[in-house]
Amino acid sequence: MSENIGRILETNSDISNEPPTVKQDCADVVHISLFFDGTGNNKDVDEEKKKWSNPARLWRNMNILKLDIEKNGIKNIYPIYISGVGTKFNGELNIFQRVLASAEDKVMGLGAGTGGTRRLDYGKDQFNDALSQALIHEAKKANIDLGKYTNEKKTIA
Repeated sequence: MSENIGRILETNSDISNEPPTVKQDCADVVHISLFFDGTGNNKDVDEEKKKWSNPARLWRNMNILKLDIEKNGIKNIYPIYISGVGTKFNGELNIFQRVLASAEDKVMGLGAGTGGTRRLDYGKDQFNDALSQALIHEAKKANIDLGKYTNEKKTIA
């Protein structure tokens, strides 16, 4: 497995091997990867058979890389998985959204692709959350007070 990680890291030859610092330059790299599974594909459902689709396999490998790199204190990889239409949605839903999802995530999702907009919105929200996490992580490294930022976010939500 470490051989595969080495190959992945080699593909980023233009990026310094040094851990990112708070100084803003081209070495501050954030890897946000969105893995949208195809119609009828869901990594959790396919777990028992170990017959994952390519997006699920790529997400799994990126997640392993993330965990391995975080051992060195580097937090710049954010893999995001979104299940395919026609399968159970992997995001959090409120009670009303669950009722709608129960209809959309089965036959209607497989036949007509319903539930796709919810998945796109979820991917967008997860992407924004990953960017926020990356910025907060770098701000903490620079000893920047995040109180004002978090209080502003509370009033928006």
